[in-house]
Amino acid sequence: MNTNPIISKNSFNLYPKAIKTQNDIKSIIYYTFIAIFILNVCFGVYTFTLSNKVNALNKERLENIQKIEDAKPLLTIFNNIKGIKADVDKIVTYQKSITSVEMPIFDIIKNLEAKLPSNITLNSATIADDGKITLVGMSKNEFIVCDLVTTLKAMDKLSNVYLKSVVKKEDALNKTGVYVNIFTIECQVPGMVKPATGGKK
Repeated sequence: MNTNPIISKNSFNLYPKAIKTQNDIKSIIYYTFIAIFILNVCFGVYTFTLSNKVNALNKERLENIQKIEDAKPLLTIFNNIKGIKADVDKIVTYQKSITSVEMPIFDIIKNLEAKLPSNITLNSATIADDGKITLVGMSKNEFIVCDLVTTLKAMDKLSNVYLKSVVKKEDALNKTGVYVNIFTIECQVPGMVKPATGGKK
């Protein structure tokens, strides 16, 4: 028979609670370690993935740098080709200018020299982009200048020939009292058109 029922009752009830508390503590520690382990695994995977991405970016950067270094000789060749092309374009443009403009002028000047009276001196002959020719010369007799205008009008390679001005001047250096006629004649090369400038139409 139990002589101390209170002590026996408490002893009987406390033992299972202690076991339950110990099991709860063990479970908490276990799950804490599991959580820490999972967290470390996740962090390791993230670190590994991030490291791979960084390595891939560094590799790509080094490859791009190498491509740039490899392309430098090609870029130099390309620039040289552009320079050569620019020179060729200049030559072609010059050849076109000679063919389309200068050669007719050479022919005209050659014909002028052949038909120019001996008592007329031609000081200059200039041509504009639109084919207008300006002749400046001098002669002792203004009637000879008129004959020159008539001769130019008879040339089929010229049109719109007219005497723009005749000015009588004395020799400014020697002051001999001898006067000469300074004349300006303008005419046009048929078929020549002023190049377009890209302005408004």
